[in-house]
Amino acid sequence: MSEDTPDVEIHEKGNRPLPLHRQVDRGRAMLTRTDRELLLNLKEYDSEQARRNARHRLREHIRESLPDIFLIGTHLEPDELKQLVDRQRKLDEEENYAPISLTSGVFKFGCQLADAVAADDQRQTFEEKVEGDLATVLPSVVERANDDIVVTDVNVDISIETKEDTDALIDELISGNPRMTTVMSYLQRHDADLLRERLREQDTVIDLAGKEKIGPDHELFELITGEQSDSS
Repeated sequence: MSEDTPDVEIHEKGNRPLPLHRQVDRGRAMLTRTDRELLLNLKEYDSEQARRNARHRLREHIRESLPDIFLIGTHLEPDELKQLVDRQRKLDEEENYAPISLTSGVFKFGCQLADAVAADDQRQTFEEKVEGDLATVLPSVVERANDDIVVTDVNVDISIETKEDTDALIDELISGNPRMTTVMSYLQRHDADLLRERLREQDTVIDLAGKEKIGPDHELFELITGEQSDSS
């Protein structure tokens, strides 16, 4: 989509407007119209480098906005928050907007940011990071909303059980032109024979970004399975 592309239609099929987060023509806020078009894949670029440059500018714009989000969270008065919620609810009703949660997106962004910080820090897990942040901010949130309450204790315990989708990981290796480090990471953590069997079944190879091809008889499999046998 070029810069002179006409305004994007804001209505879904029928008469109901798109959810607000999918309307690129809203007033400038944390994101510009161009930012929104980029995130929603509504904008085309002349080259991959141009798209990467745009993503870099977007990241910098968001990074510069993070202190403002902190400022809002620490200094906006509780009654102002209530007015904000009431105003948005009325607008939703008047314009018949498709409903979205005011909090779910904010929570998701906060959790994704916590996950990125924990991964970069490597001294705490994602769960520990979220638990620590919640334990820190919840007392002030509760006390600011209730003048006659003092929080004496906060107990936050988050437990997340996960299971990797091995089939999806293998499909990504076969179709995604991965780096060698990605393939090695899979082989060290998962069943190398399963990947080898899938390559044979599909009569295909893993293409390392056009630099090397790994088939079911590649020496890498013998190396990994040998190491796994030695350690068992």
